[in-house]
Order: sequence, then C-alpha cells, then structure tokens
Amino acid sequence: MKRILVVLTALAVSLTCFACTNVGGKEVLSGYEITASYEDGTVTGHLNYTLVNNAENSVTSQEFLLYGKAYSEDAAHPASTDPKAYYKGKSYGDMTVENVTVSGVAATPEYRGDDGEIVCVTFNELFPGECVTIGMDFTVKLAEINHRLGITPQAINLCNWYPTASARAGGEFLSYAYDAKGDPFCTDAADYEVKLTVPEGYVVAASAPATVTENAYVYSARKMRDFAFVLGKNFKTAEADVGDVKVTYYYYNDATPDASLKAACDAMTYFSKYGDYPYLSYAVVETGFNQGGMEYPGLVLISDATGDFYNECIVHETAHQWWYGVVGNDQVRHAWQDEGLTDFMTTLFYDAHPEYGATRVDRIMKTLASYLTYVDVYSSLNGTVNTVMDRPLSEFGSEQEYTYMTYVKGELMFDTLRTDIGEEKFDKALKDYCKKYAFKRASPEDMIACFNAASGRDLESFFRSWLDGKVVLA
Repeated sequence: MKRILVVLTALAVSLTCFACTNVGGKEVLSGYEITASYEDGTVTGHLNYTLVNNAENSVTSQEFLLYGKAYSEDAAHPASTDPKAYYKGKSYGDMTVENVTVSGVAATPEYRGDDGEIVCVTFNELFPGECVTIGMDFTVKLAEINHRLGITPQAINLCNWYPTASARAGGEFLSYAYDAKGDPFCTDAADYEVKLTVPEGYVVAASAPATVTENAYVYSARKMRDFAFVLGKNFKTAEADVGDVKVTYYYYNDATPDASLKAACDAMTYFSKYGDYPYLSYAVVETGFNQGGMEYPGLVLISDATGDFYNECIVHETAHQWWYGVVGNDQVRHAWQDEGLTDFMTTLFYDAHPEYGATRVDRIMKTLASYLTYVDVYSSLNGTVNTVMDRPLSEFGSEQEYTYMTYVKGELMFDTLRTDIGEEKFDKALKDYCKKYAFKRASPEDMIACFNAASGRDLESFFRSWLDGKVVLA
C-alpha cells in the first residue's frame, strides 16, 4: 500500500481528483502520509491525507479535528478537568495548521468549533471512486500533563497528535467537541505512512514496527483508526511472540514486568478466538496517565498509577484491539458498545484463566453490588438517577455517571445476555460481528442484528430496555 499512496500523492499535484478505488480488485482506504519531528516539547510535521470517496454520493469537503486544541489555555472543551493530571500545576499546549493545499494548490480552510478545533477544507466535487489529496503543515505544543497527549514525568505521550480526518455518517461529519469524560473520538480505518524523527536517546513505542535509520523511525501500517507513539528515555523492554505478532512491553517502574507481559500475551491469545489480531506488533506501554489506560491500534497506554488493577487494565485495553480497533463504533454517542463489551470480555478472560484469581461469578457479583450502591447513593443525594446507557458523552453529568452507565451497567447487560442465550450463541454472535464489521464502524443496530441472527430471536426489546434505562436491577 505504501507504493500506491506515494503514487497517488504524486498524481494529486496535477489532478484535483482521480479514480483510485478497487485497485487490483481491492478497495483502497483513505490514507495518511505524515512526516514529523519531536524536539523540546513540540511536534512539527506535514500531513498529506488522500481522501478516497468510498461513499455512494459525491462530496465537496473534508473536516479535520485538531485534538491538541483541547490542551490550550481557556479551551472551551478542555482535555482534562482533573487537577491531579497537572503534576506541576497548570500547563498548556496548543495545535495549529498552516499552508493547507488541495492537490498541491494553496487552499483557504474554514475554522469551526468553539476552540477552532475543526478545519474544513473544500474542493471540487469528488464522485464515488475518486480521490483527492489534502496537505497541511501542523505544529503541536505539548502541555506537561498525565494525559493522552502531553509530557509526563517519565514519558511523552503522542496520541491524537496529528490533524485527524472526521468520520462521516449519513452525509454529516462526526466532528465532536472534545469531552473530558470518556473517549471523545470517532475515527475510520485508514492506511498510514509515518516518519518520526526524535532526539538521540529516546526509545520509541509505536502502533507498528519501525524501520530505523539513526533517529528517524519509519512506519507503514494498514487499516488503523489511529497511529500513536510514546517516547521515553528510561524505558526497559520485555518481549514475547504470540504467533506471528511481536508483543513488546515498555516499562520503567514495574517490579514484575514478566507478569505484565504474560497478561498481555494471554489476553491476546484469548481474544483472538473472536477474530485474528490484524497487526504485526503490539506495544503495551507504562506511562503517565490520569486514568487507568487508553487504547490505540497496536499500542495501549497503561497508567503507572493503576496499582493493583494494573494487569486487569492490560487485559481490558488488549480487548479493545478487537472492540474499537477491528470493529469500530461511535464512541461519543454509543460508548457502551465498546466499553461495556470490553469490560465483560475482561471478566470472561479471568473466568477462562483461574490462575489470575478471579471468576465470572465473583466479578459479576461485585459489579452488581457496586452498581446498586452507586444508584442508591446517587438517588439519595439527588432524588433521582439517570440510568440511560445510550447517550452522548455530553449528556452524562459526571465522569462517575459515565463510568457506571457504560462500563459497569454495560458489563451487567452483556453478562445477562450471555446467560440468556447461552455461551455458544453469544460467542457466535461476536465472531460474526467481528468478521462482518472488521475495519468498519458498526452501529448499535448492527450489533443487535448479529445477536438476533446467532440466537434465532428478536433481542431488540432486551437491548432497548437496558439502553433506555428501563431495566431495574436489584
């Protein structure tokens, strides 16, 4: 794919749009070519994004999200509202673009959003099966913060670090404002050609294996929803193979790195029963992060402050390689679809691995008790509690409410479903779901349809009763 993208970029200099789908009988995805460098807290780079119109209708624009804007001072939609994330006190970053081009010709973008975080680029009508290349220079100033994008005490997290093409649904861009609750992202699978140059002395963890020349790291990857890095000067590594996949654990404080690596490998082996892991490598990275962990294709962040839940976090984030990575969903509007499922998959992993000291029954009992306590306390303090699961991030009143209604209640829903239809039909539904929607974005209706087909039943009312908050748990 690398060669195809290079050819497309060269052609785009002279052509506004051209046919490029179904090259060699295969659908061509949109693609990122990024050349960037990191130095002294700043990333500078150039992006060429080849937009392939695989839709049924023509398009005349593409929006890009500058997630780095969420770290700027006075951001209307800040990346974090947790004071503890700022380990040195308040720190700010920013993200800007310039020199925007369409097919090599200078273009004037329109900036939208409360923080100017949406860059809209227009072009001549692009019909189905045609491509256009959009170029831009970008600069990211990093805040000192334990977060997805920032300088932490031990490492530099470069996640959601480049101008990211907005996904579309029903002809509309899904350009969501950043939300400090949950994962405010909705991305489509794309192909990547990335070159990152870093100062001497850094160890680089990335979403794919690298070809290294001096301090330049070159990557080629297909069908990824994001491409992420973590840089560190104090990383140690532990490695193992799971089939043809190289699993590398990057750490600096972990006193039991072999156990952490084993958890990652065991989890990858277990979840592969639902579908093959699609990438050549998997990086698990200990780093500064104000939450337990964060998933990206081929790479996950594990907070160095996770404590006793460290290995559980590794298992959970590994499950995300399938539920978000392979099968995408709208994480802003339907967070339960990947988070609830992933939490339940973590429980099933423990049940299948008694050596880790937990069973499904014990974990579900504790999950139910925790949920009931939350509902009881919240209702006592506020008179009522919103138990609707299926709602946008912006409609959750707090991080706690979001967690209980997506992760916790989501896990209970999937456990109830599995008990109802049986393990065999449950697993068949997920295998079919993974196969049918691999590298696509599945809606809740798509997921429900897979469970309907596998069970031979109409489960719409089951799902809606949970998602709409009508189920009463006791």
